[in-house]
Amino acid sequence: MNKPIATHLANMLLVPLLALSLVSMAFGQTAPRRIALLVGIGDYSDAKLNLEGPPHDVAAMKDVLVRRWGFQAQDVKTLVDRQATRDNILAELAALSKRSSANDEVLVYFSGHGTSALDSGYGATIPLPHGSGAFVPVDFATKTNPGVGDLIVGRTDLVPVFSALEAGGRHLWVISDSCYSGQQVRSSGLIQPDELPSRMIPLMVKTEDAQAQRADLALAGKADRPEPYPYKATAFLAASGEGERAKDIPKYSLKKMGTTDDKPHGAMTDALLRVLKGEIPGDLDGDGVMTLNEVHRATSDFMAQRAYGHTPIRLPAVAEDAQGLGNRAVLNVRNVAMVATRQDIKPLRVRADSASSAVMSAISGIPDLRMVKSGEDTDIVLKLGKDGNRIGLLAASGDFLAGIPAAETGRIVAQVRQLAWAQRLRGLAEKHRRGALEVGIDPEVRSGNFTPGQRISFVARPDKNATLVLLNINADGKVAVLYPQVSAEDKPLPAGQASHIPGTADHQRILVQEPFGMDMQFVFAFDQPPSGLDGLHHLENADPSDPRLAAFERSIGSMSGKFTFASTELRTLKP
Repeated sequence: MNKPIATHLANMLLVPLLALSLVSMAFGQTAPRRIALLVGIGDYSDAKLNLEGPPHDVAAMKDVLVRRWGFQAQDVKTLVDRQATRDNILAELAALSKRSSANDEVLVYFSGHGTSALDSGYGATIPLPHGSGAFVPVDFATKTNPGVGDLIVGRTDLVPVFSALEAGGRHLWVISDSCYSGQQVRSSGLIQPDELPSRMIPLMVKTEDAQAQRADLALAGKADRPEPYPYKATAFLAASGEGERAKDIPKYSLKKMGTTDDKPHGAMTDALLRVLKGEIPGDLDGDGVMTLNEVHRATSDFMAQRAYGHTPIRLPAVAEDAQGLGNRAVLNVRNVAMVATRQDIKPLRVRADSASSAVMSAISGIPDLRMVKSGEDTDIVLKLGKDGNRIGLLAASGDFLAGIPAAETGRIVAQVRQLAWAQRLRGLAEKHRRGALEVGIDPEVRSGNFTPGQRISFVARPDKNATLVLLNINADGKVAVLYPQVSAEDKPLPAGQASHIPGTADHQRILVQEPFGMDMQFVFAFDQPPSGLDGLHHLENADPSDPRLAAFERSIGSMSGKFTFASTELRTLKP
């Protein structure tokens, strides 16, 4: 090769190398990395506290992060069972600042028992920011007089670490599959002797701590709102809110509620793994990334279908997300999450194991319902109690949805009708939506669980100027339009802003009242007003077959790809 040609080739090679060098100088010497700390404790000192899921949770999380989401195996640190002492957890949390640099993505995951201190008659958690509660390290039960100082506590142990990482330019995603509380019992019968094991330990505080602890709890229970979310670049996904018990799926339950890999898992972790593995959609608007709102919506919807009895919460809540974290990618990797596709609307599949002929005859005439036999896939099971006096409505998982006197056929029909129409409407909305609406029930930290006398509002943050429609289906199967009730409310809500329905003032907020049970809300944000909107004004206590609702269903199809949608559940609990 002659010298001019060799020189020319050398120059050709030098140009891209120089360009890469300049890019490296402009954006830093190294590309952003992904760092993870995964903690899972199932084997506690006290066998009564043991959980089967956490070790499998950590193993499966590490596998999917490395295999699909761009993590390097050496950058994923795990602490499992006996490794996860308080000192070791705190040491690894502190080490995150050394293991990472500015612009790196840091994921922290906890799986195991959470705890709260309980006072008489109050369903409240340790008064930490946003009910973050405390995580129970493996050596907690070995202490002679264990107390708050032996836990991993949000305010004192986590906030300083995460705040420092944020200040150093890291982007965080924190996931906690553990309980914060669990002292409230649902009137609909969700808490049963054969329920899944919960991930909550009642905290036995020292005698000298008890009075101060109870005083703090009383203040937390009376407070209208939790403390402001302390982070600006940290997305948080938690298994349950105040008053809920996060569930573990042990080996003996796998036959009736299989997990993603047929191994024991936390209920939320199983749902999250399905999203991360691409088994269920996590990219709900098809833009190539998975946001906090999308992963929260995907896990919540899957868990709602299984009726585990607890609902994941996202932080920051929709109402206070001034930084827009809900619409930012939790992991900045493109085209990995499964994209939502249009699915055919399926009827509610009901199996009656031991219902009377009168009940069978009544429910068989409900629209959007199909009776199935034993061995077929099912959504709802009707089962007569051992005493023959009550009918239980069970989810396919075996968890109770409601218990109704067997003689009250009308109530049984209403419950089934509610579920059937809700499934139809949800299917219709998910088939035609262009993405997931950011929506919540304020205060969102309570995860949709409230007691009579409390006041709430619904919060929506549309991504475009949008006409909002909020429907409520109560436990009797009746439908009401909560918004818009009058023509003045037809005005579009502003894009990117949290709008409270009906308002933020105490006199505007909705007063929670009996009866106990669950209502479902379906929230649509239309890019332009749908036809027949005025027909929804003042609609309340309507049957799902009401012509005005039928017209609204038709408008959903005609607005295909021109609205976002999400659903919520409001449960009125015994105090």
